[in-house]
Amino acid sequence: MEEVFRSLVGRLNESVRGYLKPSRKHSRLPILVSLQPNIQTTSLLKNRLAEVYVEKKKNLSIFGETQDISDNGLSFIVSSIRLGEHYLVSDGMVLNIEIDLPEGKLNVKAVGCRYEQIDMDSSVGRFLVGAKFVEVSAKDRVLLAEYLDAEKRSGKNKAGNVQWGLDLTRP
Repeated sequence: MEEVFRSLVGRLNESVRGYLKPSRKHSRLPILVSLQPNIQTTSLLKNRLAEVYVEKKKNLSIFGETQDISDNGLSFIVSSIRLGEHYLVSDGMVLNIEIDLPEGKLNVKAVGCRYEQIDMDSSVGRFLVGAKFVEVSAKDRVLLAEYLDAEKRSGKNKAGNVQWGLDLTRP
């Protein structure tokens, strides 16, 4: 009976393996996150505010690194959850994200969906932010697809066997 059970678990393991591969690819890529201005005024004032924003953009940017990335979103690690008085994860806040891929720079617009503080024991706080892409140009979509495909081919992030807490190596 034990042999039959092991066989069944082994077959289940083989059939489920393909479905357990995560869609996101773990990678540590440099990232620059800045805020998208939300200016809704007259065009003359809008242009002036946009110029002021460009000057302040240096203060409204933060460097970090990606945690993982997929074709429709990413998670990244930064040292602060706020830029100025703005939170990275708030209703309607659009983030301009620049990612240094090996093949070139990827520029996307995203909306933060969630965050959590990590490394609470260290003196420097770090935050893991999950974001969903809301705008990706055709050129950048191709660049992202090529990167994800290369990661897939390189064998990174392959899902292993599901063990279900059993040692299937013993007869």
